[in-house]
Amino acid sequence: MANHSAEVVAEAVVVISRCFQLSAADTLLLPSEIGRRLHASTGGVGVINEDYMHLAEKLSDARRALMLPHPEGETESIVNAFSECSKVLRIQPTPDLDDSASGWAETILGLMDTSKFDESAGDGTWDLKASSLSVEDKYELSNAVDELASWAHGKVYGDD
Repeated sequence: MANHSAEVVAEAVVVISRCFQLSAADTLLLPSEIGRRLHASTGGVGVINEDYMHLAEKLSDARRALMLPHPEGETESIVNAFSECSKVLRIQPTPDLDDSASGWAETILGLMDTSKFDESAGDGTWDLKASSLSVEDKYELSNAVDELASWAHGKVYGDD
């Protein structure tokens, strides 16, 4: 019986060591303190990379805004997508992006650029920009948002 207990304890130590880390001072670091936490859908084995969590959430919201139907109109949906993208692509510091992700981010930011519109319109410049996008621009925006959202999701859940 004692031998069985030792095996159970050893197994518990392995599970706990997957979940937690010790700092240099040998104090227990909780998963949120190390930027990663258990991912429930993997049965507690996988981890979530929280550095990319906000990026993935906002890009997912932007992707959802671009999906049909557009109850408030296509322009409003694009403006909503611009807003969500702006929350993560115009802030510093952004998580590290590889070459592909940087390209998608640059595409999105380029399509969001309102420098050719009168700034006195305030937030209305996104309305003007969204309504001026060509069909090709809209496709390019949707594709870049979708690809970057998928990439960020992969970073969060370790699917990459």
